[in-house]
Amino acid sequence: METLTAMFVLSVGALALAGGQGAALAANRAALYRSEAVAAAADIIERARANPGAVYGTALGAAPPTVPNCVAAACSPAELAAFDLGTWKCAFGFWQAAPGCAAAQAVLAGFAPEQPGLPEGDGSFVASAAGDVVVTVQWRARGQPNPVQITLRTRL
Repeated sequence: METLTAMFVLSVGALALAGGQGAALAANRAALYRSEAVAAAADIIERARANPGAVYGTALGAAPPTVPNCVAAACSPAELAAFDLGTWKCAFGFWQAAPGCAAAQAVLAGFAPEQPGLPEGDGSFVASAAGDVVVTVQWRARGQPNPVQITLRTRL
């Protein structure tokens, strides 16, 4: 009887340990996605700061613009903005299979490693005439009915 009780207690402890490990993995994945989203938002803000003569703007759900090859040849500020927005949106999980993103991936081959992207991820970039910028990145977290969003606000 004592052996059965000890086995039962040991089994319950092992199950609790496995459950704790699963919860830790889920929290780690959520933190990774949040870090990727913040890095992506900061990336497009810095790209816009580096190209002050261009107009940046895209909405959630808007397809990535056609990506010119700014790696092989010099681009105008408007072409560089299209390159930046196109490669940025194509890095999100929602758009990676889009037809225009195959061209972006071909342009960046060897420069940027392919990433799986945020699950069902997407982004928006809204700039006002005064230079205020709002960048939103969203993705679908496992088990969540609504997308998770982060928003960065800054001034260019």
